[in-house]
Amino acid sequence: MWTAAAVGSRFRLDNVRAALGEPGDGFHDAAAGSLICVPMAGEQRDSDLR
Repeated sequence: MWTAAAVGSRFRLDNVRAALGEPGDGFHDAAAGSLICVPMAGEQRDSDLR
């Protein structure tokens, strides 16, 4: 059952592409077989993926 969030309440959305923006955010697109991540400070986009 879903209820409306109270005004001023805090919440987190996971795996929502439109919500990407802060370091550490990520989105897994299973249909496309891709993972989109916003790098943490000091990380480089491609070279830190293992």
